[in-house]
Amino acid sequence: MITTAIILAVLHLASSATLPATFKQCHQKDPSLNECLKVAVQDAIQQIGTNGIPDLGVGPLEPMAVKEVKVDQGGHGPVAIKLQFTNLKIYGIPESTITKADTHLDKYQLISESQTPIFRFDADYVIDGQILVLPIRGKGVCNITLESLTAVHDIKGKPVTRDGEVYMELTSYGLKLKTKRLHTRFENLFNGDKTLGDTMNKVLNENHEVIFNELRSSLEKAFGNVFLEYSKGIFHNVPFNSIFLP
Repeated sequence: MITTAIILAVLHLASSATLPATFKQCHQKDPSLNECLKVAVQDAIQQIGTNGIPDLGVGPLEPMAVKEVKVDQGGHGPVAIKLQFTNLKIYGIPESTITKADTHLDKYQLISESQTPIFRFDADYVIDGQILVLPIRGKGVCNITLESLTAVHDIKGKPVTRDGEVYMELTSYGLKLKTKRLHTRFENLFNGDKTLGDTMNKVLNENHEVIFNELRSSLEKAFGNVFLEYSKGIFHNVPFNSIFLP
């Protein structure tokens, strides 16, 4: 799943005096700004790849490291769980395609869409709750894979002036996700009971559409918060006119 946080990291690179000559830059008044950004971001993602650019504080995209993601799906529906992922390692981002870019610079808003053939992450997990009337609990390692993931990112901000420079202070990060297939594998469910664990993993995968639809809003909110905080660090340090060239 390519996120707008990654797109923002790429835009941050475009503001640096040490930007590699191979990186494409875009101008605010370019009538084809949206198309320019699509090409620039796509190319930069592939260039960053597994190495990142340490001098600019940009980590690798393969894998991308995330400290923690929490999902709290309450209520009385078919899925009611508390799920915590830690030490996430995300794979598949370099294979993503940027399909749309829509900038509203006068409103300090950035909207983008991406498609990732296979988005997966490995993580430590803790889960407790109920899925399809069945109790589920466990603690261990897991793998989550989403096929044909489409992500729409909507970032909003406001102008803040510091030392004579205008910065874009981020105020919200909207995230919408759609996937063709969700695969899950949780190790050590039910204190390591293999029979119960294998049965639950089978139930999860056989009912992946219901599971994803129930968890969608919680996942969008959780990952949106992660990428909002990541993106804030970029825009706090880079003037707006250095991200989008005049």
